[in-house]
Amino acid sequence: SAKPSAYFTPVSGWGSDNEEIYRKFKAAGFQGIFVECFKDCSDKVYTGRGEIQFNSQEQGRVELTSFSSEDQFLVFTQNFLPGWEASIDGQKVPIAKVNTVFAGIFVPAGQHNIDFSYNYWNLLTPKLILAK
Repeated sequence: SAKPSAYFTPVSGWGSDNEEIYRKFKAAGFQGIFVECFKDCSDKVYTGRGEIQFNSQEQGRVELTSFSSEDQFLVFTQNFLPGWEASIDGQKVPIAKVNTVFAGIFVPAGQHNIDFSYNYWNLLTPKLILAK
């Protein structure tokens, strides 16, 4: 069934790199949520319980408000590409790769303002050449 642009979810498994995540996802019949873990998260359990309110959706930006009484993992169903940035209550947070394709973030318990924005300028590394 189709999923919304962002949702809380239980996590089926963790991996340390893209290949490991793909193997686990494939072994599960391409069902579940497998996350490339960039910190110690293998002992953490997420229930997927909570609410997400979409405040604004426009090209390159999604603003949400989340409500949960416990820490959660949020899947953002945009492709995991360089340029995407995430913040919770104005503080940048790392984005994890989900099922080798999507983006996801760890969200602490409580009510939070979450912002995903695509920063095209992050893709450019301008070099200035100064000639005398």
